[in-house]
Amino acid sequence: MDSHLREQFQNLRVSISPSKAGNCIYQLFVQNTGNFPLSEISIHYGPLLHPGYFGLDATHMPRDIWVKPAIFIASLLPSQTIIMDVEGSDAHERYDGPEVTRVAIDMQLHTENGQEMGYFLAPVNVTLLNARKNNYYY
Repeated sequence: MDSHLREQFQNLRVSISPSKAGNCIYQLFVQNTGNFPLSEISIHYGPLLHPGYFGLDATHMPRDIWVKPAIFIASLLPSQTIIMDVEGSDAHERYDGPEVTRVAIDMQLHTENGQEMGYFLAPVNVTLLNARKNNYYY
Protein backbone atom coordinates (compact mmCIF):
# COMPACT_ATOMS: atom_id res chain seq x y z
CA MET A 1 0.00 0.00 0.00
CA ASP A 2 1.44 3.35 -0.95
CA SER A 3 2.03 6.02 1.68
CA HIS A 4 -0.81 8.25 0.44
CA LEU A 5 -3.39 5.48 0.96
CA ARG A 6 -1.92 4.59 4.35
CA GLU A 7 -2.11 8.26 5.36
CA GLN A 8 -5.81 8.41 4.48
CA PHE A 9 -6.46 5.45 6.80
CA GLN A 10 -4.30 6.79 9.61
CA ASN A 11 -5.94 10.21 9.56
CA LEU A 12 -9.31 8.83 10.64
CA ARG A 13 -9.74 8.70 14.44
CA VAL A 14 -12.69 7.05 16.17
CA SER A 15 -13.63 6.99 19.86
CA ILE A 16 -16.60 6.05 22.05
CA SER A 17 -17.69 7.83 25.25
CA PRO A 18 -20.82 7.93 27.42
CA SER A 19 -23.57 10.27 26.26
CA LYS A 20 -25.75 12.40 28.50
CA ALA A 21 -28.70 11.53 26.23
CA GLY A 22 -29.31 8.28 28.10
CA ASN A 23 -27.63 5.45 29.98
CA CYS A 24 -27.62 3.14 26.91
CA ILE A 25 -26.64 5.91 24.50
CA TYR A 26 -23.01 6.51 23.54
CA GLN A 27 -21.20 9.28 21.74
CA LEU A 28 -19.24 8.20 18.69
CA PHE A 29 -16.50 10.68 17.74
CA VAL A 30 -15.10 10.56 14.20
CA GLN A 31 -12.23 12.91 13.41
CA ASN A 32 -10.12 13.64 10.34
CA THR A 33 -6.65 14.55 11.64
CA GLY A 34 -5.16 14.94 8.17
CA ASN A 35 -4.85 17.72 5.63
CA PHE A 36 -7.17 16.28 2.98
CA PRO A 37 -10.93 15.67 3.01
CA LEU A 38 -12.19 12.11 3.50
CA SER A 39 -15.40 10.96 1.87
CA GLU A 40 -18.04 8.23 1.74
CA ILE A 41 -17.15 6.78 5.12
CA SER A 42 -19.20 3.86 6.50
CA ILE A 43 -18.45 2.95 10.11
CA HIS A 44 -19.65 -0.48 11.25
CA TYR A 45 -19.81 0.45 14.93
CA GLY A 46 -22.24 -2.26 16.14
CA PRO A 47 -19.56 -4.74 17.32
CA LEU A 48 -18.04 -2.01 19.54
CA LEU A 49 -21.16 -2.04 21.76
CA HIS A 50 -22.12 -5.72 21.35
CA PRO A 51 -24.20 -7.32 24.15
CA GLY A 52 -21.25 -9.54 25.10
CA TYR A 53 -19.32 -6.45 26.25
CA PHE A 54 -22.07 -5.81 28.79
CA GLY A 55 -22.21 -9.32 30.24
CA LEU A 56 -25.25 -10.23 28.14
CA ASP A 57 -25.61 -13.50 26.24
CA ALA A 58 -26.55 -12.72 22.64
CA THR A 59 -26.73 -16.38 21.60
CA HIS A 60 -30.52 -16.46 21.36
CA MET A 61 -31.17 -12.76 20.73
CA PRO A 62 -32.72 -11.96 17.38
CA ARG A 63 -30.01 -10.54 15.13
CA ASP A 64 -31.95 -7.31 14.51
CA ILE A 65 -31.79 -6.42 18.22
CA TRP A 66 -28.00 -6.08 18.46
CA VAL A 67 -26.77 -5.70 14.88
CA LYS A 68 -26.68 -1.97 14.16
CA PRO A 69 -26.63 -0.44 10.67
CA ALA A 70 -23.40 1.23 9.63
CA ILE A 71 -23.14 4.99 10.06
CA PHE A 72 -22.52 6.86 6.83
CA ILE A 73 -20.56 10.14 6.67
CA ALA A 74 -20.58 11.76 3.23
CA SER A 75 -17.59 14.03 3.86
CA LEU A 76 -15.17 14.77 6.67
CA LEU A 77 -13.03 17.86 6.16
CA PRO A 78 -9.49 18.27 7.53
CA SER A 79 -9.52 18.79 11.32
CA GLN A 80 -13.29 18.22 11.40
CA THR A 81 -14.86 16.08 14.12
CA ILE A 82 -18.35 14.66 13.91
CA ILE A 83 -20.05 13.58 17.13
CA MET A 84 -23.18 11.46 17.05
CA ASP A 85 -25.21 9.50 19.55
CA VAL A 86 -25.48 5.76 18.96
CA GLU A 87 -27.33 3.04 20.82
CA GLY A 88 -25.43 0.47 22.87
CA SER A 89 -26.61 -2.81 24.36
CA ASP A 90 -26.75 -1.73 27.99
CA ALA A 91 -25.78 0.93 30.56
CA HIS A 92 -22.43 2.73 30.48
CA GLU A 93 -21.26 1.29 33.79
CA ARG A 94 -21.94 -2.29 32.62
CA TYR A 95 -19.50 -2.07 29.71
CA ASP A 96 -16.72 -4.64 30.17
CA GLY A 97 -15.09 -4.53 26.74
CA PRO A 98 -11.60 -3.42 25.76
CA GLU A 99 -10.34 0.12 26.21
CA VAL A 100 -8.66 -0.06 22.81
CA THR A 101 -10.17 -2.04 19.96
CA ARG A 102 -10.85 -1.74 16.22
CA VAL A 103 -13.82 -0.89 14.05
CA ALA A 104 -14.48 -1.86 10.42
CA ILE A 105 -14.62 1.07 8.03
CA ASP A 106 -15.36 1.39 4.32
CA MET A 107 -14.09 4.62 2.81
CA GLN A 108 -13.53 6.17 -0.58
CA LEU A 109 -9.80 6.35 -1.28
CA HIS A 110 -8.15 8.87 -3.54
CA THR A 111 -5.63 6.92 -5.62
CA GLU A 112 -3.31 7.75 -8.49
CA ASN A 113 -5.89 6.24 -10.86
CA GLY A 114 -8.86 8.12 -9.44
CA GLN A 115 -11.05 6.85 -6.61
CA GLU A 116 -11.90 3.43 -5.22
CA MET A 117 -13.52 2.04 -2.09
CA GLY A 118 -11.22 0.68 0.60
CA TYR A 119 -11.90 -1.42 3.68
CA PHE A 120 -9.79 -1.33 6.83
CA LEU A 121 -9.86 -1.70 10.60
CA ALA A 122 -9.37 1.58 12.43
CA PRO A 123 -8.23 1.80 16.07
CA VAL A 124 -10.88 2.95 18.55
CA ASN A 125 -10.40 4.41 22.02
CA VAL A 126 -13.23 3.50 24.38
CA THR A 127 -13.43 5.95 27.29
CA LEU A 128 -15.85 4.13 29.56
CA LEU A 129 -15.27 3.66 33.28
CA ASN A 130 -15.03 -0.15 33.32
CA ALA A 131 -13.26 -0.65 29.99
CA ARG A 132 -10.55 -3.30 30.26
CA LYS A 133 -7.09 -1.78 30.33
CA ASN A 134 -5.36 -4.63 28.47
CA ASN A 135 -5.16 -2.49 25.32
CA TYR A 136 -5.11 -5.20 22.71
CA TYR A 137 -6.89 -5.23 19.39
CA TYR A 138 -9.51 -7.75 18.36
